[in-house]
Amino acid sequence: MFWIILFSLLLLLFTLFLLFITCSKVNIAFSYRFELAVVHKLDLFLSVMNIRIWQRTIDLPRLDLNDTTESAKVHSLEIVDWKRIFPFIKKIEVKKVDWETGIGTGEAHITGMVAGWLWVGQELVVKVLERYCKLNSEPIVSVQTNYQGEGLYSRLDCIFRLRLHTFLKIYRVINNQK
Repeated sequence: MFWIILFSLLLLLFTLFLLFITCSKVNIAFSYRFELAVVHKLDLFLSVMNIRIWQRTIDLPRLDLNDTTESAKVHSLEIVDWKRIFPFIKKIEVKKVDWETGIGTGEAHITGMVAGWLWVGQELVVKVLERYCKLNSEPIVSVQTNYQGEGLYSRLDCIFRLRLHTFLKIYRVINNQK
């Protein structure tokens, strides 16, 4: 009889723990770094109740648009059906957006023009994010210009917060499309 009560109590505690984890919010943070001369890097962090439970750094391959080999086709981006994911996007809270881009073409007038277009593009992406997600803080967007030098870099740090069951539903929808 003691073992039955102990087993029932453990089962109840485990069920309550699963219910608590499922209803709690999950923080998904990513940091994307891009430089012209270096490989792309993506840092992913997953935390539940502000406890980091998963972290991974991924070195992304450089994309060559003229490469038509099989290895290039493997790394191509797949088309995602956003109409199926859109209902879940409105449930995402964005805690932090920090996006910095630097540009230099070697000629001042072209650098200024390209910097303006980069600024408009970044602001457009942030406004779309504000429209469809809940933003908890003011996004930080900046474009740094180097009028004498040449180069391009971009750094995007973002933290999303959503419930675990919403994350699992989005993951299931994306995986069922393949």
